[in-house]
Amino acid sequence: MALAGVLGLVPPAIAQAPDGCRVVAEYADGVPGEFPPGWQARDDAARGTYRIAVEDGLPFVRATAEGTGSQMGREFPWNADTHPILSWQWRPQVFPPGSDERVKATNDSALAVYAVFGRMQATARAVKYVWSRVVPVGTTLPTGTARVIVLRSGPPADAGWVTETADVRRDYERLYGEAPGRARGVAVLTDADQTKSRAVGDYGIFRVCATPPR
Repeated sequence: MALAGVLGLVPPAIAQAPDGCRVVAEYADGVPGEFPPGWQARDDAARGTYRIAVEDGLPFVRATAEGTGSQMGREFPWNADTHPILSWQWRPQVFPPGSDERVKATNDSALAVYAVFGRMQATARAVKYVWSRVVPVGTTLPTGTARVIVLRSGPPADAGWVTETADVRRDYERLYGEAPGRARGVAVLTDADQTKSRAVGDYGIFRVCATPPR
């Protein structure tokens, strides 16, 4: 999926978490059933895919792709030299049947998170972290303006949230062979357009940190 046109918001105010991390996105100001405020939808399909939900009093984003494949992004400039760690919560609900990110015709995912770098949309690059249905953990793939790392594969052990921590600066250097430019934000993608099926996944809080949070 192209990243151009996804990130175009005025940078939000930076919130400081108690552990020294910076909060990129949380959803306390969101309205259940509506598109999350502070995010940019790539198109109308994205507005229908990503909606605020609440569980046990905690808001999050539920993504439901019905044969669609559109991103939403959040502009959040940060210094990846001082805060190289991107941390987020996610959990898959429905994997798109037959999906396999290694094959163009079946390149759909229940969950994907992008760390986006670059000062302009035309020159943006990204590291894309995927929770795949079948592709082995640790697999890396080139795809358009992003480089893919499979962090999780297959159904989780339980239905709870999984917290990820990724050193995005290190991953960028490994995948692109050079240090990244300015970190400009994050994007997410739950898609089922290639398989013409259905994918459902949940996204929780996003943070950037100097060191992996406890």
